[in-house]
Amino acid sequence: RLLHDLGDLTSATEAYSSALALAPGDSALLRNLGAAYHAGGQHQMAFASYQQALTVRATDALVYLRLALFYEDLADRDWKDAAGHAARCLRHYLDRVDRADAGLLTRLGNL
Repeated sequence: RLLHDLGDLTSATEAYSSALALAPGDSALLRNLGAAYHAGGQHQMAFASYQQALTVRATDALVYLRLALFYEDLADRDWKDAAGHAARCLRHYLDRVDRADAGLLTRLGNL
């Protein structure tokens, strides 16, 4: 995660991929790999990583939050259906984690 936070996204994705070779069923690693790909503009790889994370653990609410941010970014780029997907993912996260998160409720209202 440190490499990702430092902005070294290539090294971060390599580290997450290496860790996944040791723990292929770790949804947190897949979620973080998706976030690194997303930050690097590799949208197809990000989406694939998030989908794998949900396949491994469909109840991982943080994947839905990451997907919401991912779709929100695509909506800003005028991808037609992205805002609706972002809203559904945000609602899913809010319903399971924190229904009163003002920041996320504001984002939801702005979609």
